Amino acid sequence: MSDIYKKSFNTGISNIAAMVSGTILLENVKMEKQRTGDTYKNILMNFRKNGIHGYFSGFFPYGAMSGFLKGSAIGFANVLINNNIQLKNTYQQKILVGVGTGIMESIVMNPIMMSRNIANKVLYENKITTIQQNKLVLENYKELIKKNGLFHFYKGLDVLILKRSVDWATRFYLIEKVENTYKKYVNNYTYLDKIACTFTGAILSMPLTTPFDRFVPVVYDSGYKKVYEIIKRDGLKSLYTGGTVRILNIGMYTTFIMCFPQII
Repeated sequence: MSDIYKKSFNTGISNIAAMVSGTILLENVKMEKQRTGDTYKNILMNFRKNGIHGYFSGFFPYGAMSGFLKGSAIGFANVLINNNIQLKNTYQQKILVGVGTGIMESIVMNPIMMSRNIANKVLYENKITTIQQNKLVLENYKELIKKNGLFHFYKGLDVLILKRSVDWATRFYLIEKVENTYKKYVNNYTYLDKIACTFTGAILSMPLTTPFDRFVPVVYDSGYKKVYEIIKRDGLKSLYTGGTVRILNIGMYTTFIMCFPQII
């Protein structure tokens, strides 16, 4: 198996491992905080009332599908760009790879992200099983396609591309910066050190990237006009709704994506 396909497969599996380990729940809580503005306590209670179905809301099949495809797109973009474009400055290379990763991931992910948003919404509003959840999602699909056509599932793609490009460019840059700084103070850079530096670099990107992340579920659910209404009503603080949970989520998720493939 060539490096590009091996990296794509391993990164896809790594993302599935991250989701099962808890990032699926963190992502769902964050998305509902952004979509509804409800308290974390109420959001957790709404997921909890559905038991295991709440914990894995949107995982079967959308989360599992998105997890593998997202990871594969990230791995594929990394190898493709690094093998074909080499900039002299390491940090500029990381930014380039991050932007390319964000674009590729967004094109693959937008319809599935919208599906997860619908799945979370119907579960959040009802006490249901995963099978019932998927039946409601399919009903939503029929209505949306009938009303807006198939291209409805690429609504918000521009926002997602911007968000994911900024996400990965800043994470790759900051992780590289943290690693290079840390290596100056240690003689033996271990795998545990790499995990710690990756986690730290990822969470340092949170202040810059959260405003882009915050409104993706809102655009999927209610369109761009709703974003303007929220900012007008709640002010700039609304840009960081969901940021508390996102710190832990992006730290765990990025560490799995960047470190776990090497273990595989």
